[in-house]
Amino acid sequence: MSSVHGRNCHLCEAGCGLLIGPGRQGRLEVKPDQLDVVSKGHICPKGALLVEADADPDRLRQPMVRKGDRLVPASWEEAFQVVQDKLPKIIAEHGPDAVATFVGNPHSHNLAAAMYVPQLLRLLKTKNRYSAGSIDAWPQQLAALLMYGHPGDLQMPDIDRTDLLVVFGANPAISNGSLATAPGWGKRLTSIRQRGGDVILLDPRANETSRLVSEHVFIRPGTDSLVLLALINTLFADDLVDLGVAAGMVNGLERVRDFTADFTPEAVSERSGVSATWIRELAHRLAETERSVVYGRVGVVLQELATVAAWGLNVVNILTGSIDRPGGAMFCRPATGLNALKVPLGRPPALGRWRSRVSGYREVFGELPAVAMLEEMETPGPGQIRALITHSANPVLSIPGAGPRLDRALDALELVVCLDVFVNETTRHADVILPSPAGLERAFYPYYSQQFAVRSYARFSPPMLPMAEGQPGDDEILMRIGAMATDPPGDVLALRQNVLLKTIRGFTENPDSDVYGRDPEELLPMLHGNSDPERLLDLYFRTGPFGDHFGDGDGINLERVSAAEHGIDFGPMVPLLPDIVRTADQHIELLPEPVAELAPHIRRILDERIEGLQLIGRRQQRSNNSWMHNVSRLVGTGNRCSLLMNPLDAGDRGIFDADQVDVSTPEGVITLDLELTEDIMPGVVCAPHGWGHQSTTLGVASKLEGASVNDLMSPRRVDVGSGNAAPNGTLVEVTPHIRFGDSVPSTQSVPRLPIP
Repeated sequence: MSSVHGRNCHLCEAGCGLLIGPGRQGRLEVKPDQLDVVSKGHICPKGALLVEADADPDRLRQPMVRKGDRLVPASWEEAFQVVQDKLPKIIAEHGPDAVATFVGNPHSHNLAAAMYVPQLLRLLKTKNRYSAGSIDAWPQQLAALLMYGHPGDLQMPDIDRTDLLVVFGANPAISNGSLATAPGWGKRLTSIRQRGGDVILLDPRANETSRLVSEHVFIRPGTDSLVLLALINTLFADDLVDLGVAAGMVNGLERVRDFTADFTPEAVSERSGVSATWIRELAHRLAETERSVVYGRVGVVLQELATVAAWGLNVVNILTGSIDRPGGAMFCRPATGLNALKVPLGRPPALGRWRSRVSGYREVFGELPAVAMLEEMETPGPGQIRALITHSANPVLSIPGAGPRLDRALDALELVVCLDVFVNETTRHADVILPSPAGLERAFYPYYSQQFAVRSYARFSPPMLPMAEGQPGDDEILMRIGAMATDPPGDVLALRQNVLLKTIRGFTENPDSDVYGRDPEELLPMLHGNSDPERLLDLYFRTGPFGDHFGDGDGINLERVSAAEHGIDFGPMVPLLPDIVRTADQHIELLPEPVAELAPHIRRILDERIEGLQLIGRRQQRSNNSWMHNVSRLVGTGNRCSLLMNPLDAGDRGIFDADQVDVSTPEGVITLDLELTEDIMPGVVCAPHGWGHQSTTLGVASKLEGASVNDLMSPRRVDVGSGNAAPNGTLVEVTPHIRFGDSVPSTQSVPRLPIP
C-alpha cells in the first residue's frame, strides 16, 4: 500500500476521522485526521490501535463448526450446511418462536450488519428477539416513543452552543457522548467553560468527566429520577415554567404539576444525598439561563426507575424552554434522514404487542428484554427457545444473572449459530461460528450513531483492504440464514432484490417524500454502490434532508460523499418541531399513562432505606464492553477490572488498598483487586463490566485478572417501566478474599467446555 486512506473509526459511536497508511517496518499506521469535519483531529487509544484490533491473531478468519466437544475450522459451505440441516427442522417442529436472536452493540458499527440484521429478523418471524439495547438504552428510547411517538426522537444536548450543561449519570469525556455523539466531548466541555458557561455533573463517582466540569455533586445510585422530579416540582412551585417554542404543542401540563406535587426538594434530599437547597437553586439556574440543557446516559438507564428518569430529563428540558432551542435540547438531522420522519403520524406504538412466555415481559420496539432470554431457554413447554442466533454479542458476560446458568442453557440448545470473530465466553458454545470480514475489509458508515449526533455531517469509508477469498459480507451471511427460515426456502438473490425494492417503495409510496409516485424499478438501477448495503446507504442519502432526490441538483449521493475526503459538514442541529413529533395530533405527551402508572414504584424507591454498599459500573476509555480486551496495548495500562471503594467504607470492614476482596450477593461471589479512592462516594463501590475471560483461549484476555460483575446481578432487577436491566445500585457485601480451601468458591471456577 502506497497511499494514505481516510476513514471513520468503527470501534465506537464517536466515529472519529482517521488516516491510515504505511508506517514503520511495513505496518499500517493510524493517525488522527486533523481535517475531519467533526472530530478535527480527536482520537482515543482505541482508534489509535484500530489496526492492531483488526489484526488480532485470535480473530477468526474462517468458519468454525462443532465436532463432538470441540470447534474446528470448516469451509463456508460446510458451515452453512450445518445451519441448513438443523434450523428449518426446528422451525417446522416447534414454530418460529423456538428460534431466538441476540444482537450486540458492535453490529451497529458494521454497515452491512446494521442494514441487514433487520432483514434476518423479518425472515425468521420470531418473537424471541433480544439485543444489548435492553441492557443500555431502552428507557430513553421508550420515553421518546411515549412522548413524541417514535423511539428515535431522542433529545440531543447542543453542547457546542449551550451555556449550562447538567449531566446525570454519564461520563462523556470517556464515551464521547453515548446517544449524543460528538467526538472529543472533553474539549467541547472545556469550551463551554471557556466561553463563560458551566458544566455540572451528578454522579456517585468523580469520574474522568468530573475533572472538566464546574461542579460535581454526589448522588446516590438509583435516585436520579427523584432529583429530576424535585426539579420539575420546583419549576412549577416557583413559577419558572416557560415552554418556549413548545407552547401550544404539549398535552398534560397540569397533570405533570399534580404528578410531581409531593416530590419537593426536601422530600427527596435525604434519599438522594443531594441538598434540597442545591436542587432548588439548580432549577432556577436551568430556567434563568437562556441556553441550558440536561443530559443523562447509562448511569440513569441502568436503574429501577430508569424510564421515569429518562422521562424526567425530557420534561425538565421542555418546562425550561430548552427543547428545540439552539444551545438546549434539540433533535438530530442525519444525512441519511431521521427515521422518525419516515413513519406516518399516529402509528400505533411498538409496545406490548406480545409478552414473554414465562414472566410476561412486554414487547418493546419489537423485542423482549434480554433478562427474559435465559428463562425462556430453561423453561420447558410450547414456545421454549431451542435455537439461538447471535451477531457480535456475548450474552454470557453481558446479561445480568446469566453467567454459569446461560452456559448450561446454551449447551442444552439444539442449535447455536454465532456471527462473530472470536471464540469467546458465548461463542465457545456454538455449533457454528460465522466470522464477519475484518473492519478494514468492509465499507463503513456510522448509520446508527448518526441518528444521535449533535451535528449533521457525512463521511463514507470504502473498504481499505480486500476480503479473503471466499469471505462473504455480513449481508450475504444474514440473508443466507434468513432464506433457510422461509417455507419454502427462499432464493437468496430474489430476497436481496426484494429488500432493495421494498425499501425504495417505502419512499415512493410516502406522500411526504420527494420521490413520491416514482417507479421503484426505475430508481433501482440508479443506486450507486459496490454492494447492497452501499446501495441502501445511497438511497438514504439521496432521500435524506441534503439529498439529490435522484435528480440533477446539488444534493448528496454516495458518490459525492465518497469524494469528500474529510467528510461533508451540514452544520449544527436546527429546530424540527413540530415535524419531529409523530403522535396523532403532533402534540408532545408530557405525562404518558405508562409513566403515570409508575407512581407506586417511585414512592417505593423514595421510602427505601439502603443499608450496605451499592455497586455501580464504570466505562473505561481503552475498552468497549467485553470485546476489546484481547489487544495487549489497550489493556496494558489504565484498564483494570478492580473495585473502587471509599476509604471510610474500607476502614469499617478491615480491608486495605490493593487487597483482594470477595464481592458477593445472593446470586454469587467474584474476587477483585481493591482500589481505595475518595472519588467514589461513601456507601458505593464501582467496577467495570465485561470482564472475566479466563474460560476462553483468547491469547491476551484469558490471562487477565478480573471477573464478570454480571454474575452478581439478579435478572429480576429491572427498570419497572421498560424491562431494561437495572444492575446499578445492586446491594453487595465486600469482605477479605476467601482463600483456596475455604467454603465459598468464586463463580469464576465454573467448569467450561473445552475448545481448541
